[in-house]
Amino acid sequence: MGEPQRDRHGHEPVEQEAGPGVGLRLRREAGRRARRRASGHEEVPDGAHPARILPLRQRRQAHRPHGGGQAPGDGAPRPDHQASQGLRRSPEAAPGSAREPPLPRGSPRAVAVRGSAMSAAAPDPAARAMAELDAEWTAAPDGVLEREAARIVVFDPDGRLLFIRGHDVDDPDHSWWFTVGGGVGGEGLREGALRELLEETGLRPAPSRLEGPVLVRDATFRFAREVRRQHECFFLLRLDGSEAASVVAGYDLTAIEREVIDEYAWWWPRDVRRAESAGEVFYPVGIAGMAESWWSGWDGTTPHVAEA
Repeated sequence: MGEPQRDRHGHEPVEQEAGPGVGLRLRREAGRRARRRASGHEEVPDGAHPARILPLRQRRQAHRPHGGGQAPGDGAPRPDHQASQGLRRSPEAAPGSAREPPLPRGSPRAVAVRGSAMSAAAPDPAARAMAELDAEWTAAPDGVLEREAARIVVFDPDGRLLFIRGHDVDDPDHSWWFTVGGGVGGEGLREGALRELLEETGLRPAPSRLEGPVLVRDATFRFAREVRRQHECFFLLRLDGSEAASVVAGYDLTAIEREVIDEYAWWWPRDVRRAESAGEVFYPVGIAGMAESWWSGWDGTTPHVAEA
């Protein structure tokens, strides 16, 4: 899962009172198990802009500008349409049916988050999401909530980047694009990165295929009305054509991820730059240039950046 938007000058947004739009749910096909892979591509939902693939949900104001950018259709750069159409939505089991999650039951996060008494005692989706969020962060000595995270920069065979767009759980109008990944508990960084990749895309590559770490990032930001500090480690993953076509958007998301994730898309680095100029927000800062360098071949260095 990603992080909240700052404005285009890098400043944190002023805390705002949230409206009721937190409970946006994933649009999934009932009666299908999450592990089953459809043989064909999903169609663009009716009413969606042809260059905006919304595989997870159609937001209440699907055509509004987000991240301070221009509205689709006004010349603003958008994700690559042909590639994004290949992203498939994750099916969901019918109400009352069994759904076997791919997350190992004994993994630290499965025990700490999904199996927590706090989560089980919160049947309301929004309440459960907040319970999971609280379980993932701990207070540092200075009082700031913090966690360790692992992320993966995913390339398709043509050099496009897989990005996810999400919003602040308390302010759906603040949205931004980020890479696959999220918090790791007692796991190793590679193990956590691969688990996040599985949850968010359904992909199961061999651990040896991860390159890196290519970047270490310390980010301080505001999310869910709290100042948070995240220590991130980034890896690279290069997909072949069949893998890129088999990505399932929202394969096995946690409750908080279901609340805040809006869409998945493949982006050319050049279009990321153009979108940023139009007001879209991407993290980490400078990802387009870094990705172009990594695509040509990782040089073995691991820069350490701080964003606040």
